Amino acid sequence: YNYLVDAIFLTYKGERGNISKVLAPKYKKTDKSIERAMQNAIKQAWVTNDIEELLKHYTARVSIERGAPTLTEFICHYATKIDRESE
Repeated sequence: YNYLVDAIFLTYKGERGNISKVLAPKYKKTDKSIERAMQNAIKQAWVTNDIEELLKHYTARVSIERGAPTLTEFICHYATKIDRESE
């Protein structure tokens, strides 16, 4: 979850590209392991929590086929939300 918080913050601050590669040195992990951990955290949240409650906070579209937002969708949604709320 810390990876996601950092990824959202970096995106909000304007970081573009592979966020996992930016976070890898900080956490002394591979970019692939950080990416997998973030994806798993999102999937786990969608599997274990009430969907109505999730959709109150995550207002972007979610693909019915996928059932959860992608990593990029999730990060960008919250970075944009923070940006709008800070205006």
